[in-house]
Amino acid sequence: MTLGAISTPDQVETSIGTLQFIDGAPLPETAATVYDYLDRMRGVDAFLKGMPAASLHMLIEGPRSIGAEEAHQVVIFDRLLGPDSLFLTANSSTLYVFPILDLERDGPTMVEAPSGVLGAFNDAYFRYIGDVGPSGPDKGEGGKYLVLPPGYDGAVPEGYFVVRSPSYRVGTFMRGNIADGLKAAAEHIKSSLRVYPLRRAENPPEMEFSSGSGLSFNTIHANYFQFYEELNAVIQKEPIDLIDGETRGLFASIVWHPREDRTLAGVRIYPEQNWYMAFLDKKVFFNGPDGQENNWIQSRPGKSWFAILRMYGPLQPWFEQSWKPGDLQPVE
Repeated sequence: MTLGAISTPDQVETSIGTLQFIDGAPLPETAATVYDYLDRMRGVDAFLKGMPAASLHMLIEGPRSIGAEEAHQVVIFDRLLGPDSLFLTANSSTLYVFPILDLERDGPTMVEAPSGVLGAFNDAYFRYIGDVGPSGPDKGEGGKYLVLPPGYDGAVPEGYFVVRSPSYRVGTFMRGNIADGLKAAAEHIKSSLRVYPLRRAENPPEMEFSSGSGLSFNTIHANYFQFYEELNAVIQKEPIDLIDGETRGLFASIVWHPREDRTLAGVRIYPEQNWYMAFLDKKVFFNGPDGQENNWIQSRPGKSWFAILRMYGPLQPWFEQSWKPGDLQPVE
């Protein structure tokens, strides 16, 4: 390997323009250009990777907007789906039912599924966590599904189909069998479907079915800035380990960036001087280096350089800023 393979030239032609450097350090206009590019690139990547979460979020928010707030309040398309309701992939020939679970609010939640329905449970990142119906453990005969919240380690009663969710919010959809007629299918579901917190099993609330047929409401995520607000709602609601660390870091990168005038506004430790805090929140726990070694170093004329004052176990005056280092001064 030659030195040229690891060095930075003073000028680089790129797809985002000509970038200027001096001794590998970017000039201010180059840094601004690259930061803008990183913002845009990370924003697009976050959009692509966050789409499942935002999509499931809106599938829940849509029914909530027409009154399906509690577990026992369920939207049913008993007259099928028309053009007024905005869905991404729904069709107009299926009897849809949308129970919505909030395990943070309700804890372990019971879903008594009717016979003859086809559906699934999805976590808040739109990942499959269980089937209902012929492909599920009830084999199309209907049954009681107990959905457990993230990290649940309590007793699990017997006699239920257990679904463990990694998220608090769970999107559940079911399709009714309309072979014997739409009205009969809707009545069967209304008479058989029950959704309630396990703690209320002895006295479950009466089901409330709201017809979504003919109503205008949206279940599709936004395609402009609001998308990131929808994604943020999922992140704030759900356990941190719902999303893997790499993807979580990507999402964080579009709201946190190392720029003094934005999220690092407090990084200049002495506002009137050109010293910056290299460790946020003063997390400087080091061991070692007593005494002073040679306190000078030879620089090379015409070459760039920068200085770091590394504080190993600083005393209280440094934290109080009653002591501060002197700024760099030219010496004749």
